[in-house]
Amino acid sequence: MFYFDWLQKNNPTGKPDPFPALKNKFETTVPGLYCIGDLTGIPLIKLAAESGYELVQRFLNDTAFKKERQVKAADVFDLIIIGAGPSGVSAALRAAELGYKYLIIESNRMFSTIANFPTNKPIYVTPIDPRMNSALRFNDGTKESLLAELANDLKKKPLQIHEGETAQRIFQNSGLFTIQTTRASYTALRVVVAIGKTGNARTLGVRENGYRRFSHA
Repeated sequence: MFYFDWLQKNNPTGKPDPFPALKNKFETTVPGLYCIGDLTGIPLIKLAAESGYELVQRFLNDTAFKKERQVKAADVFDLIIIGAGPSGVSAALRAAELGYKYLIIESNRMFSTIANFPTNKPIYVTPIDPRMNSALRFNDGTKESLLAELANDLKKKPLQIHEGETAQRIFQNSGLFTIQTTRASYTALRVVVAIGKTGNARTLGVRENGYRRFSHA
């Protein structure tokens, strides 16, 4: 007991950061609304990127999603991805490979969290195994080498992205999500929240019945 008293002496106390309650690894209590990456409690860059790939890969076996895509209006997105970090970009790359209509909404700029790392911060692609499935490729190095590597890789893989645009509210009605931003409104079948823990997040206010309202900034 003395050891633990010593271990905790003068350490800051308080509640741990809350994470969204998720089922099947990514899905929130609202069907069709997902969280990936750092927001799920996985801060490692490689695992964050893999989570984006894995989630979108699951849609291949989502019977309801397939049917909804067949009857949706032309202006409705299959996916809206909020956040352009490794997980969000990885999800977008897989969505593009599968022919899904998607859009990334990023309040700052792509990979802004990595860009804000300290100068020459070491980056390690860990764990080494298993091999990455995501089309987003990077190697061990520093913050600067990682950003250069990502930028060069994405030159060959143009993304549908709106930078400098903040998602403010998400509504769901009649099976569709409406995302209101600082610039416009978009409608989508599915929404993927990939804002990370360093974003300006607010609790999603969810009502169990009727018209559902969510918040994000």
